[in-house]
Amino acid sequence: MLQLSKVILSFLVLSFPLITSAKDLQNNVPAKCPNVAVVQAEGLDVVYDEFFDRYYGKKVSKYDTNDDWGFGIGYFQASSLDEAKQKVQDGLMMISGNPEPANYRGNGWFCVYETGTDRIAVAGFVDKNSNQPSILQLLK
Repeated sequence: MLQLSKVILSFLVLSFPLITSAKDLQNNVPAKCPNVAVVQAEGLDVVYDEFFDRYYGKKVSKYDTNDDWGFGIGYFQASSLDEAKQKVQDGLMMISGNPEPANYRGNGWFCVYETGTDRIAVAGFVDKNSNQPSILQLLK
């Protein structure tokens, strides 16, 4: 599995800033990570990142949990949006694993999935009770 620090960095790069306070993290521990099959069934929105000149997939959902999660996978090089959509879909179908929520240095709860490649597939916990900006606000 990829080093958690690389995952956190990649997660932030995938346009999912997740900011919660230490107090919020202690009080709002997610019970479980989203199930791979549910994430795959819901699919992802494909987004172009001009800074990195690449595409990635992302979505915010409860999936099969009681909590909101921001899920992201990427990056994908493609010459068109249609090609990118196919690559994101193919990448999504390759993810596997049954991760447990992991707290990274008090900065958020994350679930890291296996991709079989050097791509990152990660879900970040969305804390609706936090007084800090959340993933839901940033993705609107």
